[in-house]
Amino acid sequence: MRLYCLRYSEKILVLGNGGVSTLQKYEDNVWLSKCVNDLRIIDKIITKELKRIRKTIDDKKAIKEVIENIEI
Repeated sequence: MRLYCLRYSEKILVLGNGGVSTLQKYEDNVWLSKCVNDLRIIDKIITKELKRIRKTIDDKKAIKEVIENIEI
């Protein structure tokens, strides 16, 4: 079983998705590859938005608002 997530700090963990893998690499599994790519997109959105509003990952309130308003 694999679970993918984004860990920004000791207190901020964004859970992603995952699934059962019978293969060595996630790239060889279409579903797991999609899960990883989706998280990469989400990470870029979060990073870009925090930069736009001039906040850091340490600002828990700001990152919470950014995460709650993500539209994919």
